[in-house]
Amino acid sequence: MGRQTGQKFDAELLFICAAFHDFGLIKKFSSATDRFEVDSANAVRQFLEHHGVPNARIQTAWDAISLHTTPGIAAYKPLEVELLYNGVALDSLGVGYETFPAEVRTKVVGQFPRVNFKKEIAEAFFHGFEHKPETTV
Repeated sequence: MGRQTGQKFDAELLFICAAFHDFGLIKKFSSATDRFEVDSANAVRQFLEHHGVPNARIQTAWDAISLHTTPGIAAYKPLEVELLYNGVALDSLGVGYETFPAEVRTKVVGQFPRVNFKKEIAEAFFHGFEHKPETTV
């Protein structure tokens, strides 16, 4: 998706954001009161600070992860924020699937089959914030 934009973006930072975007669903990273997206963003902030990453990159990562389920904002942020939002939408909902060549789609789905994805992600969400349902929309 990043290459399709034709713009330069920080691929390493985007990878880290993709890896951390749902950490807030894990008990170890889940707070008592914040949305799981914020908990995930706080986890990436701690990780990046520990590794001496500049504040501007940390803020981009925090924004990308905290906004990865919020429509209408990512397009107005740095490209990495928009790419994470769009990547999550592609992965979870199939948004933009048709923009990839058939051979790419076949290869990716062959390597990463979507067996029970809807059931498993619903369970992960439920268990990730069942202790704080007021944080969900």
